Amino acid sequence: QFQKMEKLYPATADIIQSFGQTDLTAQNALAEIFYYLSCEGTSGLFSKEEAVFLNSIALLLQPNKSVALIWGAELNQSFDFPHIALEYYKKIPNKSATLLFKEASNLLLNNQFNEAEKIMEELEKTNTDYIPLLTLMGENYIETQQHQKALKIYNRLIPLLEQNPQNKPLIEAYVARAGLHQQNNRTDLMLDDLERAKILNPDDPMLQNNIGYHYLQIGKIEEGFKLIESAYLKMVIALVQSQTFQLNHLSFLLDNWK
Repeated sequence: QFQKMEKLYPATADIIQSFGQTDLTAQNALAEIFYYLSCEGTSGLFSKEEAVFLNSIALLLQPNKSVALIWGAELNQSFDFPHIALEYYKKIPNKSATLLFKEASNLLLNNQFNEAEKIMEELEKTNTDYIPLLTLMGENYIETQQHQKALKIYNRLIPLLEQNPQNKPLIEAYVARAGLHQQNNRTDLMLDDLERAKILNPDDPMLQNNIGYHYLQIGKIEEGFKLIESAYLKMVIALVQSQTFQLNHLSFLLDNWK
């Protein structure tokens, strides 16, 4: 088919050649077919399990097929198999920054912190403001007890998050940095970050509880007790609502069973 195309449509043939599809042997052609069939796993034609199987056949026929390796990694990530996904990422030649970031993420999920750190620190040299990378680096440094490195990362990350604030990532960053300030015995800076987080999520009982206890420690007795009381009340209400839902659900099941 490629030889016919080369005669009839030389320009199209040149494009195909430029993408490395010149060696269209029967084996490679079969690999292409199984790969494209595997991609139909997202359209409902096949299940994800069948997509993994088809993609595995494509890689058996053409082991270095980058797009099939990437697709195989993503499929295994969707099954929460980071150890298998990682094996796919390691085999991909000439990885882009995005693929290196995904490999580092899977290394962390596999508790391979040192390897992940090397990749992330190399990536950070040319991606200094990439929020997902800085977030991952901060989490890794906290996990590996490198508190000063983590603090430097969060001091860079938080101003970036504040430019286009989305509450959840910014709250998590404030809380993470508050913990690092606590490690350095900087109660003032810790409370400042917790209070910033509380502004973004004023109804969070855990934040109220944490701030309340720290207020008690620095002598703000009345304010501290108010926050702790409010936090416990919210937690009790949430617990009652949860129990009520479970009882109602159980009653519904019993009624239907009868």
